[in-house]
Amino acid sequence: MITMENVCKSYKVAKRNAGFGEAWKALFRREYETIHALRNVSFTIEDGEMVGYIGPNGAGKSSTIKILSGILTPDSGTVLVDGRVPYKDRIRHVAQIGVLVKGPSYGGTSQSLILLNFSKTFIQFPKSNMITISKS
Repeated sequence: MITMENVCKSYKVAKRNAGFGEAWKALFRREYETIHALRNVSFTIEDGEMVGYIGPNGAGKSSTIKILSGILTPDSGTVLVDGRVPYKDRIRHVAQIGVLVKGPSYGGTSQSLILLNFSKTFIQFPKSNMITISKS
């Protein structure tokens, strides 16, 4: 089972203004802005359940997958994947999962491929079964 409860993740990004003068100023004094990739994201995926996680650029899809994989640590909230906290014991965790972020496109029809438990079995997951998320 996969559970995310009230997960938040933000990034501090340097502002970049156009022009040589602005680039010169940025060498000495940088301004930053905070980008909120995830704000209180909560969901549960039961054992055996298959879902698709799609949405527009900037909606937080990659951040979610990286947190579930143990690559990123959330700013707040709780994450459990089969009883493990992914980012606390990443080596043991990644030995039990498989992630393929994007599959190929065939004949203009996008299909996702999912790698499950390193079984080397690919399952075609039709676009019609995917859940759409939106940036809010």
